[in-house]
Amino acid sequence: MALATVADVTRRLEDEATPEMASMIQEYLEDASDKALRYGTSWSEINCPDSVRRIVAAAVARFIRNPDGYAQSRAGDETLSWQELEEVGSVYFTPTEIEHMQRLGNPRLPSFGTIQMKSSDSAPMLRDIYVPVGYAGGRDFPLFRGY
Repeated sequence: MALATVADVTRRLEDEATPEMASMIQEYLEDASDKALRYGTSWSEINCPDSVRRIVAAAVARFIRNPDGYAQSRAGDETLSWQELEEVGSVYFTPTEIEHMQRLGNPRLPSFGTIQMKSSDSAPMLRDIYVPVGYAGGRDFPLFRGY
């Protein structure tokens, strides 16, 4: 299952994809999609967010252009190359892309509340319980709702 398409990747590349390159891109899309699913396990080809689809396509295009992950620095007649990747030879996401996918895959919903618990022989509370707030003029905060 690929979260992006070969067409999404070829739009990011400078050249048109040959049939051999298209099959290679499809395999890399599968790899990138598997890695992306670590951050959003409920995503599929149908319900994948567009931004994740673009991140997956960009990661594959980046890997196609620079499979060894070389970075280069040049000063005058001297050139220095090094690898930036921890895992060489596979599709990778940048830390910013990972952070973005984590936020989309596991949204933190603010929640606060109480759960009524009672022992088996106790009578239920029939009234609401409120606690005072620490500022002047504030309404009391509901701590427990009776039923």
